[in-house]
Amino acid sequence: MLRALAAAALTAAALLASAPAASAHVAVTPERSAPGEFLAYTLTVPNELQGQSTTDVEVTLPDGFTLEAAQAVPGWTTRVTKGTDGRAERIRWSGGRIPPGTFAAFQLRGRNGDQPATLAWKAVQRYERTTVSWTGAADDDTPAATTRVDPAAAAGTAQPAATAAAEGTDPLARSRAALAAVLAATALVVAAVAVFRRMTG
Repeated sequence: MLRALAAAALTAAALLASAPAASAHVAVTPERSAPGEFLAYTLTVPNELQGQSTTDVEVTLPDGFTLEAAQAVPGWTTRVTKGTDGRAERIRWSGGRIPPGTFAAFQLRGRNGDQPATLAWKAVQRYERTTVSWTGAADDDTPAATTRVDPAAAAGTAQPAATAAAEGTDPLARSRAALAAVLAATALVVAAVAVFRRMTG
């Protein structure tokens, strides 16, 4: 019984540790920028699904961001949808292919608003037979990518993306890692108890 419990705990820990982290989801860089800044943002779209290619990527532009231009990506059709006020609202890249286990990058250029804000880049990733909407909150399974518009970024004090990831700014990845650690520790305790019982039995 103890041996079975230990094996189950170790298996569960291994599965959780190997589960795709939210860092592999649709992401936008930079993650921090300055108010009023004119710059290029990069939308990185990985294909985490086996057996289907991504064929369509659509992103809704966040409030407080004004689009200047969207990248023309070879092999893809780029469409910009504008509202009644003439402001660009969505960008859609379609007709290309992102095979399983690969990723593609799409760029857009524009200007941030003048006030501090959090820009939410809500993206829809369409596969050949499946659609995933990356529009949720930060702790959701399908979170929207975000950029923090912060005056400190203009002073060169913005936190690098690698540092932010190391500090666990991804709640989903942190919770998986914590649970995996607990299960691994449980497995070690169970194994130790089994060894002790055999030695004293």
